[in-house]
Amino acid sequence: MTARSDEAWIMQVGRSLVDTESGTLRGKGHLIIDQDGKYSERFRHLIRESGCKVIRLPPMSPNLNAYAERFVRSIKDECRIG
Repeated sequence: MTARSDEAWIMQVGRSLVDTESGTLRGKGHLIIDQDGKYSERFRHLIRESGCKVIRLPPMSPNLNAYAERFVRSIKDECRIG
């Protein structure tokens, strides 16, 4: 995790995702992402080159990503120190 996700950081994440030995996307056919600007064309190209199709969610459609949003919310709630 980072508070400042610039293009260099997200490209490293992409390289880790598509790593041929231990990448999370190894053997997967699709990566679903939202419209966040951090998912640059270079990032999407890197993912596509690995043979994985990039699916971008339409703007302003949080219900399409409800499971992921709920998971992130649960993690944030569990990590709160209070």
